[in-house]
Amino acid sequence: MANALDKKFIYFPSFDAGPAGASYKKDWRFKDDTPYRFYAENFPEKYKHKYFLFPAGHNYKKMDIRKSFEFPDDMIVFGDSGGFQIATGVLKWDKNIRQNIFDWLEANSDIAMNLDIPPKFTFEGKFDECLTISADNFKFFNENQAGKTDFLNCIQGTTQQQYKTWYNKVKDFEFQGWAIGGARNIFMMMSGLAVLLDGKEHLKANNKWLHVLGVSKINDFLVLGQIQRSLNEVGSSMQMTTDSSSPSRSTVFGTWYTGWDMKSGVFRSVNVPRRDAPVDISKGNIYQHLPSMVPDIDCKIFETFPLDKAVDFETPFYAGMVLHNFAVFQEAIEQCNQLTYGDPYIMDQLISSDMAQTLKAIDELIKSDNPLATYKKYLPLFMKSAQTEKALETNISSKEFFNFQ
Repeated sequence: MANALDKKFIYFPSFDAGPAGASYKKDWRFKDDTPYRFYAENFPEKYKHKYFLFPAGHNYKKMDIRKSFEFPDDMIVFGDSGGFQIATGVLKWDKNIRQNIFDWLEANSDIAMNLDIPPKFTFEGKFDECLTISADNFKFFNENQAGKTDFLNCIQGTTQQQYKTWYNKVKDFEFQGWAIGGARNIFMMMSGLAVLLDGKEHLKANNKWLHVLGVSKINDFLVLGQIQRSLNEVGSSMQMTTDSSSPSRSTVFGTWYTGWDMKSGVFRSVNVPRRDAPVDISKGNIYQHLPSMVPDIDCKIFETFPLDKAVDFETPFYAGMVLHNFAVFQEAIEQCNQLTYGDPYIMDQLISSDMAQTLKAIDELIKSDNPLATYKKYLPLFMKSAQTEKALETNISSKEFFNFQ
C-alpha cells in the first residue's frame, strides 16, 4: 500500500464525444485485436487508466451511459454537472432539468459536481445571479443526496474576492469535497485555493476530494502535483484531481503530440497532414516521419492504418490519435510528479525560475496559518505566472496547424 505522503493527483480524461467515445462504446479494435478502451484488461499496462469524466450537459438523458461504455467494476467515474454547457448556451438553463441532472449524476458517477452556473460566456457580468441560482441548486443537491455518490461543493469567480463571496454563500452545505471553477490560470487557481485554505476545508474529515476544473498544461500539472504533495504533508486527506478533453479535442486539428518542454511549460506537436496538405505522400509512408513517442500505442496505430486512412483522417484513425495524445499526457504527468516529489536541485534546473518560485510559494501557502496573507504576499508572482501563460497561449494559437477547416 502506498504511503499517504506519496499520493499524487489524478487526471480524469473527458473523451465521451466524437470518434473516441464511439470507439469505447462500440469496442473498436486495432489490427492485433487490442481494444481502443484504455481501461480494458488487455490494454497496454503502462497506459491503462481507470478514471473517466462524463459531462451531464451532453449526456443527462442517457441514464445507462456508464453501462454502455462497459466500464470495469473498479472504474472511477466523475460526473460534471453541465454548468459549463449552460454557461456557453449549449444547454439552456431551466430549473426543471435540475432533477434530471441530479438523478443522472447519482446513477452514473462515483464523484460528481454540484450544478453550478459559471459567471462567464452567456452569463458574463452576472455574478450575483449565477451565485443565487447555484446556491439554490446546491441546497437541492445537499437535501437529496443519497450517499452513493461523492458530491463536490464548488466555488466560481475570477478574483480572490469573488471566490470568497461565493464560498461564504455555500460553505455550510455538507458535501464530500470541493471544486475550483474558472481557474484558467495559476492566479485564478491560487485565488480559489487560498479561500478554501482560509476556511480550513483541507483539514475537514468529510472532504475527500479537491478538483480543479478543466486544466491541462504542463505548468498546471506541476502546480497540481505541488498542491497534492503539500496537502499530504499537512495531514490533509483530500485527493487532488483535474480533468480535460485536450488529448481528444486536439485531434480536430490533426495534432500529434511529440513531447513537452518543462522550461516553457507547453506540449510540442506536429500536424498529421490531410490529403490536400502540401506533402508529397507518393514518396513514402508519412509514419516514417511521424515521431513515435509511445511505442506501445503507436505501433498498433501504424500497423492498423495504411497511408490513405491517415491522410484522410478516417474516423478510427482519429480515435487512435486520441490514445497517442493521451499516452503522451500520461508520460508528462508522470514526469511532473517525479519532479514534484524529487530533489529540488534537479527540478530547479528543468523548470523556469518563475515556476520554481511559484511552487515554493504554493507550499508556503498551504502550510501557512494565514493563507490569505500569504496569498497577498505572493500575488505579484501568481499574476506574473498568469501573464506568462496567456502569452504562451497566444503564441501557440497562431501556429499554422491550427488553421485547418
